[in-house]
Amino acid sequence: MGRFFRFLLGQLGDFLLGIALTLLLFLFVEGGLRIAGYGDSAAIPPPRHLTAGFDPSTHIFEPDPEHPGGWRSTYSHDRSGEIVVPPRTSTRRVLLFGGSNTAGFPERVLEQALTAQGPQEYEVVNLGRAGYGSGRVAILFREALELLDPDLVIVYSGHNEFVEKSFAMDLEQAWSNPLIAKLAEWLERSLTGRLLRQWVQEREPSVAEYTRLQDWEAEYKKFADLPWEGTEKVWDAYEENLDYMADLAEQRGVPMLLCTPVWNRLSPPRVAVAPKELDDQEIELAERQHRRAKKLYPEPFRALLPQHDKDRVHIFDWGGPRRRLLEGRVQDPLPGLLPSSGWLSGRDPEFPMNQEWEPKVRAWYENLAWLRSPRSPAEEESLTRAVRLLGEALQHRPDDAHLHYELALARYALGERKLASEFAEAASLDHAPRKAVPLSNERVRRVAARHGGVQLFDSDRRFAEACPEGLVGWEWMVDHCHISHGAARALLEDMADEVLALLKEKQ
Repeated sequence: MGRFFRFLLGQLGDFLLGIALTLLLFLFVEGGLRIAGYGDSAAIPPPRHLTAGFDPSTHIFEPDPEHPGGWRSTYSHDRSGEIVVPPRTSTRRVLLFGGSNTAGFPERVLEQALTAQGPQEYEVVNLGRAGYGSGRVAILFREALELLDPDLVIVYSGHNEFVEKSFAMDLEQAWSNPLIAKLAEWLERSLTGRLLRQWVQEREPSVAEYTRLQDWEAEYKKFADLPWEGTEKVWDAYEENLDYMADLAEQRGVPMLLCTPVWNRLSPPRVAVAPKELDDQEIELAERQHRRAKKLYPEPFRALLPQHDKDRVHIFDWGGPRRRLLEGRVQDPLPGLLPSSGWLSGRDPEFPMNQEWEPKVRAWYENLAWLRSPRSPAEEESLTRAVRLLGEALQHRPDDAHLHYELALARYALGERKLASEFAEAASLDHAPRKAVPLSNERVRRVAARHGGVQLFDSDRRFAEACPEGLVGWEWMVDHCHISHGAARALLEDMADEVLALLKEKQ
């Protein structure tokens, strides 16, 4: 027994010695950096608190020392991707707010469309940030409204409410231990930590490597048991954030154009949770019928129902960062696409160059082409039987998003086309969507209706009216929520008249 305790004490001594040596090494490096003058050098970017973006007390803008009267953002630890806003002049200023869709908007298109009306000049500042939901957009909005003195603001936000919820959950978990939180903040502010962070950022893996390393399944398991009450709370918070921004804009007399985000009807829902009132027998009966239906699906149909998120088509599967991704045009036509009408008639979706596509992109569009082609007798028989089984399953689980979606898609494969309401119902039943859905867009419309200084720009409805059968899909989308570059260009050009009308009312 004595030998055992001596062993434990020896291990503890080694552990404490290791900590002491690590601390001494850290202090040696930190002291060396400070003696060398790195603390006052731009070689190591200034610290940025880890809660930045979520914490209303942190500042997102700082004065631009190179242009007195101007501002620059401090989103990230390094200076790449930061926004520089010039000093205010007689040029009329429009600010764009939202998530990655907004960040990818070609703001110069709107700027040119406005300036072309003459003689007034306009500048459009894009403050969209990837991953930002309405909570962080609202924090950014408040500070930008105060410091940047806009003439008009545009908000296109709604895809990232559950993305942001996920980030907040991770942050809350990481910050739950005060000691760890304090240590992380201390390391964040140290020169050694900043230099190490910069070194890692310069060597970060490509987007393709990142997607292979990312544990998608764990991400979505966070919401696997989210009851509908939890989903409604997220949408309630979304509406409150939009109201908050509308109130701020009205108080400052700044017109606001509030947009409904466009969403992909043909992208499957994410999370379906059985209601509490269902008993185990009903759930089992529904699952049994669902399993029988899935066995009847033809292979191309099954491929359009990815079981894992890594198998879905994402924006980064097209290759490269979003800005570079949106600069190219597709070299050869993608299969399975249908022509649009009205204001989108003849427009080019401007899909990116195909040299960097992941193989699943073309495979997805080939399966989409199959979906819209005539059925063989065997396929028609299998899908007809599957439709019957899915209908029976829905009798036991009427609020299941996946069942509604698969039933609508199977009917579509059988030649039915007026199914917009069925796809909308499937999206509305998703407990944790990573896109705008009918429920969220209805909240946008409600907010716009109750604020006199807010003008609704119903982007989603405009696209739906121009797409075949009202099904906005892969003709204009590059994944579940991101519109293509051509769609963004068309949207901003279409938006210009509304912006000019609002600005004239302000004069």
